[in-house]
Amino acid sequence: QYSLLRRSFHCLGYTMSDDEERLEKKKRRQRSRKSKTKEQDAVEDEALNDESKDKHTDESISVDETQDKTPTEQKEESDEQKLKRKRKRKRKSKQASVGGEGTASGTGDEKLKTDKLTSLDLTAYIEGIPFDSTEEDVRDFFVSNGCEDILQLRLPRWQDSGRLRGYGHVVFDSAESRAKAVDELNGMHLGKRFLTIHPPKAPRADTTMGAMNTRNVREQPEGCKTVHVKNLPWDATEDDIREVFQVCGKILDGGVRIARN
Repeated sequence: QYSLLRRSFHCLGYTMSDDEERLEKKKRRQRSRKSKTKEQDAVEDEALNDESKDKHTDESISVDETQDKTPTEQKEESDEQKLKRKRKRKRKSKQASVGGEGTASGTGDEKLKTDKLTSLDLTAYIEGIPFDSTEEDVRDFFVSNGCEDILQLRLPRWQDSGRLRGYGHVVFDSAESRAKAVDELNGMHLGKRFLTIHPPKAPRADTTMGAMNTRNVREQPEGCKTVHVKNLPWDATEDDIREVFQVCGKILDGGVRIARN
């Protein structure tokens, strides 16, 4: 159409200016966009109509199926649904009771393990560990010599290098393994050093292990509701401490105070 219009103007001896030509192109683009928009709207309307028809058809089929059933069948179906819901509730209650028993059993096992880890009768003190050894080397030493039931290795490390400091504690699961380690493995060599293995000393009361073993709390003034906490991380904040201790009860506003330099 545009070309035809230009030819018509040319035949009549009329030439369109640049502004008129740009205006005509703009109008043509607008007409093209409007026609495309109408086509898209028509397609969307058709899709919505088809979806509405399908939904109406499904609803009518469902209603027809319900109407086809006799009152007796409808009652039986209702009773069956009630029975299913009842069985489902029974299963949930049974699972909850089994979960509670499992939680109680798990709590008992955790307490037993904690008691063993803090027991001096199951712990052996070891020194003379080569500085270039690893925890796996120490574990393999005891396992290869018949003390396989190791619960825990507490082997301090140097902060700068991360290497073992040459001593530590080994916790066994049985008194027999601990006795064998003290009586038979004492004096044996690991790498290029001889090991010294003997029963541990009782930890001091002001250490973590001492507090866990003795469970003793110094006498408090009557009505005292304050506790003193040591060995906090350097970057610990009041909010961090409050989050840890809030399981013990309500903490007063401003009740967490950190001594600072």
